[in-house]
Amino acid sequence: LRKLPRGARVGSASIRRQAQLNASRSDLSIINIRGNVDARLIALENGEIDALILAVAGVERLGMIRDGDGIKREPDSGG
Repeated sequence: LRKLPRGARVGSASIRRQAQLNASRSDLSIINIRGNVDARLIALENGEIDALILAVAGVERLGMIRDGDGIKREPDSGG
């Protein structure tokens, strides 16, 4: 989050996380983003938002993994 420029658009569906972001980086534009994880990732890829906050537990539950390039489905997860 420290690397994001002033005014960057950050998406989150969690009101609690939105409040935490506002408290730590009031210069960011917090976007309430809804939909499933894939739809949110597409919004990020399409440039609708500059960053996306997701719950790790949800990402893991969906069989996704984090790597240096972002989030992707595990090869055997069926996605």
